Amino acid sequence: MKALLAVFTALVLLAWGISGGAGPWPPDALTPSGVRKAIPAPGVTRDVSVYEGLGTWVDIFDFDPAVAGDPLPVTPDSLADMAGVGVETLYLQAANETDAEPGVVDPDVLGSFIVSAHEVGIRVVGWFVPRHGDVDRDLAYVSAIDEFEYEGHRFDGIALDIEWTQTEEDHEKRSGKAVELAERASDLLGGDALGAIVVEPLLVSEVNPNLWPGVSL
Repeated sequence: MKALLAVFTALVLLAWGISGGAGPWPPDALTPSGVRKAIPAPGVTRDVSVYEGLGTWVDIFDFDPAVAGDPLPVTPDSLADMAGVGVETLYLQAANETDAEPGVVDPDVLGSFIVSAHEVGIRVVGWFVPRHGDVDRDLAYVSAIDEFEYEGHRFDGIALDIEWTQTEEDHEKRSGKAVELAERASDLLGGDALGAIVVEPLLVSEVNPNLWPGVSL
């Protein structure tokens, strides 16, 4: 659907999994020894700069005790190691659409990741997978992520992982709901940048055109 392409183009498009590029941090973001300074908690500006540089992807199957099992593959202690190899942005799953009521995953766990990331100079983008069935419900998750705060820390960015196809089988209706959600989420966030995490364009254009017919990425 051409309208979907227009909205995606207006959003920040991210590569699946890990974003490339590792632009240098500005001099005022470094200590005299060259180590990145902690990111101040108040006054988060959610602009496209959060998507610059090397990023890494963490979902609930990596860090949420409710689904990840024991031992956890990723913990807040892992953030120092990420910073040590040059990670500048953590893409962290902030919500799980299977929850009965729209909201974020375990607030204490989620908050610990944000605080630990900021302490080592890593920005955090909170994302979730909208199901494109009930747009109001999907939007409620965006609102929950937007409003989440822990010890004065908030997400530095918010993104939609646009890949779910099972709930709305009619691909034209699904595309329409994806566009509606993106537009309403952008309005909800005001001037904040809204990211879109999309599947590989080659997957939907060549490998499996039936996955989401008519979508152009």
